[in-house]
Amino acid sequence: MFLKNLQVSPSIEVESGVKIIDGTGKLLMPAGIDVHTQFNASDSVDDFSVGSKAALAGGTATIIDVIIPTTNESLLAAFDRYYKLAESISLCNFACYIIIYIFFSSYLCTCVSDHHATSNRSSGNYKMSSKPAVEERMSVLWEKTVHVGKMDPMRFVAVTSSNAAKIFNLYPRKGRIAVGADADIVLWDPARMRKFNCQGQQSKSPTCFFDSFTASASPVLTICGGRLAYHENKVSFSPYSLEKLKRARKIFLINSGFLLIGIFFWLQFFFLKKIIENRQ
Repeated sequence: MFLKNLQVSPSIEVESGVKIIDGTGKLLMPAGIDVHTQFNASDSVDDFSVGSKAALAGGTATIIDVIIPTTNESLLAAFDRYYKLAESISLCNFACYIIIYIFFSSYLCTCVSDHHATSNRSSGNYKMSSKPAVEERMSVLWEKTVHVGKMDPMRFVAVTSSNAAKIFNLYPRKGRIAVGADADIVLWDPARMRKFNCQGQQSKSPTCFFDSFTASASPVLTICGGRLAYHENKVSFSPYSLEKLKRARKIFLINSGFLLIGIFFWLQFFFLKKIIENRQ
């Protein structure tokens, strides 16, 4: 397999000094696609930057985030806001989709207490939003399916990548390894054990949903868009990714500067107004 111009190529000229990674005994698979992330939700502990790092560390190269409009915000405005934010700081491929509600005014539903459970929520311990799992999902799924004989590696690829690519109209560019497809690839080691814990995760969450869980397989490296994005337990920043983060930081500093200047002039006006009122 050869990678050229961010895609799988039938051939390539290898220059001297190129780093060679030995994949003997490992599986080369399409990188994962997570179709439901909420990195920009109000209760999310991770943003697109941290969430994409966690995705790459788990063998996922594409995330599809749920757009949640604010009050009185149009769907197009919400999409534009999400897209600009993700484009500036995400380290992996991203897409967004909008939840559209359909209301049926001709139906009347009656819900009583026996239609829902309240004990877990009333205890105050139920906070699913604080337990992200984009980094662990592929290893956990392998452990609970392929490792115990309930699924073969081909089906694993379909569940974690190919099916999602087809549903969201990303196939055949994503979800497969073939000439012309995007070079989103994971080198998977079926014998590389990994024990998850709060300290070793990429997420900023103080908790880990799979804390102390040991998986028998994990990714050795993740290639995103033809670039080595994760290797040897570290997320690599390509020149393009670094440029994106630097640009986002520059924009943040500029906006912060304008905000501070605005606050400064507002305070001057406020105190000047108070002085004039006291003199009168």
